[in-house]
Amino acid sequence: EEGWRYTLSAPYSQMRVRVACALPLLIGVRTLKELSQRNPLDPDSVIKIPRSEVKALTKRLVFNYWFPWYWKRLFPKTWTELLEMK
Repeated sequence: EEGWRYTLSAPYSQMRVRVACALPLLIGVRTLKELSQRNPLDPDSVIKIPRSEVKALTKRLVFNYWFPWYWKRLFPKTWTELLEMK
């Protein structure tokens, strides 16, 4: 949560900095969601976010950069909200 606040507090004119801060946080959130839905102790189960999803997330961050409302709803506020994310 603090990392997301830091990301949003970066100057709006610094697009690269904001995207570079947001991307690892959002990948981590998606990974936590995957961990909550599968057994992390299963040695046959690989839990990671596919590269295609990371690329899509990066494109969405860049293309929707100029819409503050979009950025504010990217990061879940609660655990329940995290589990309901797409």
